[in-house]
Amino acid sequence: MAESSYATMANDPIAIIGSEYCTPNQVDVVITRKVKTLRYGDFVVSDMNGNIMFKVKGKTFGWHDKRVILDAADNPLITLKQKIFTEHSRWNAFKGESKDEKDFLFTIKTTSIIQWKTKLAVFLANNNSKEKNCDYLIKGNWFDRSCVIYAGDSSTIVAQML
Repeated sequence: MAESSYATMANDPIAIIGSEYCTPNQVDVVITRKVKTLRYGDFVVSDMNGNIMFKVKGKTFGWHDKRVILDAADNPLITLKQKIFTEHSRWNAFKGESKDEKDFLFTIKTTSIIQWKTKLAVFLANNNSKEKNCDYLIKGNWFDRSCVIYAGDSSTIVAQML
């Protein structure tokens, strides 16, 4: 594993959802896909002791792909809604189950139209760079089931899934 600078981000955390979800320490989690469900995209995120931290509820049917991230008590934290008919695949995130612009948190989009490995740029609601400078960059590989989240376009690792 490459050396990283977790300490930089841990000393200056940005609470996008809430400060209760920020920690100065590394947290190991297990992501489990729920297969026996009618919905596509259902997941559970648990700590190493099996305690549920988050749930991801996918769409049932419809034109717009949508995910809702819930806390352990099933309270909606974020709604991710895919925008259709965009040049780059794009998802917008809103507080709770809202789709109102006043509750807009961030947008995620692919960095190029054709990708061999996943590379996503995350722009927070207060980013005024007109999508030139991302707040976070996610690089992933579906075959390896791994990804790394960087602070902006830097080498500072915020999170990783191995």
